[in-house]
Amino acid sequence: MPLSLQAKIETLNGVAQSNVVAAGVDFAHADIVHDLTLMRLAALEGFERATRRLIADLAHDVLARELALAPADIEALVARALAAWSDHEPIALAVAPADRERVRAPLPIRTDPTLASGDLTVFVRDGAFESPFGFRLADALERNALHGAA
Repeated sequence: MPLSLQAKIETLNGVAQSNVVAAGVDFAHADIVHDLTLMRLAALEGFERATRRLIADLAHDVLARELALAPADIEALVARALAAWSDHEPIALAVAPADRERVRAPLPIRTDPTLASGDLTVFVRDGAFESPFGFRLADALERNALHGAA
């Protein structure tokens, strides 16, 4: 599990204080060491955020290009969505007009012009579950980040 920001600060402060004592630096300069430690931590946090954003942007660009070449397997997405939300009693589906001819399901299917190709909405008794491309991409990236951090 990744360290929290507070844990990182405490760890770096402990290392910095040990280094100050080991180097024989007087404690008047300890504030400078502390400030440098915080600056280093801020730079590290900024780098980690930028890296996550870069990976997400690259994944989005690659997947968008792939979808431009070959449309999403909407039939498989519908099957997974219905299986995932079967406990919520699905009653209907909505898909993009471009996907309507490629979807077969045991529920009424309507088209929604606000949906992009590959997006779908599963209507259930108490509401609806939306599954747009951006959400599925963000979910996949989050699961990958969690798996990578473990």
